[in-house]
Amino acid sequence: MNGESSYSRFLKGDNDALAQIVEKHNKSLVFYLAGILKSVSLAEDAAADAFVEIFVKKPRLKTEEAFCAYLYRTARNKAIDELRRQRRRDEQPIEETELADSRMLEDEVLKKERDKSLHNAIAKLNPDYREALHLVYFENMSYDSAGKVMGKSLKQVTNLVYRGKEALKKILEKEGGLYEEQ
Repeated sequence: MNGESSYSRFLKGDNDALAQIVEKHNKSLVFYLAGILKSVSLAEDAAADAFVEIFVKKPRLKTEEAFCAYLYRTARNKAIDELRRQRRRDEQPIEETELADSRMLEDEVLKKERDKSLHNAIAKLNPDYREALHLVYFENMSYDSAGKVMGKSLKQVTNLVYRGKEALKKILEKEGGLYEEQ
């Protein structure tokens, strides 16, 4: 079953569909949030909060893409709320164990990538570029859906993706000519 029919079944009261939705989106959502929060455990909490909010509110969304954009936007808002709470509490820097957990999760999600240098180059990007590229290329969202998640216009996302790719190209070229023009 695809995510759209799972969500439709969930809206009709099928609890098995709920498990399918979480299974389908959880890893990618946690990875996305870990990039914002710099902590896997906080990302897992924010993802869980986003799923709970969506499943309590049960928004009537017609397509898988609309559901996915709504889920990521909700999760992003949860992550931003957590960052605000951290700022107010003046928390200590992230412990090394959380950084190690984050790297392991990233390696699992990025295992299809050719090498670790690409991942490191992506990590060096401006956060807006990184987020736009992640949503468009790793989550396969349309520019419009990515814009809804990020709170940006279609033109802004188009510019962020273009500039992000250019910045990534420069980083890869600087780190040893890893970029090859195709």
